[in-house]
Amino acid sequence: MRATLRVISNVGLIVGQCILLFASREIGLAVIIISSLLSFPFFWHARMFDVLVLLLFMLIINLTGLFIQ
Repeated sequence: MRATLRVISNVGLIVGQCILLFASREIGLAVIIISSLLSFPFFWHARMFDVLVLLLFMLIINLTGLFIQ
């Protein structure tokens, strides 16, 4: 299940970036944030804490971009 969520998350990150660049900033950031959260269980279980720290950092940046215009 965790591996499936990770694959869905990777696809969601790519789709979210495309939406962000070509359609809507808010929707694109929302897709990116949700996709990032979906990958957390995989990296937590695999004990890849460096990746988790990077994802948290990027998540904070994306959340800030969602609420500040």
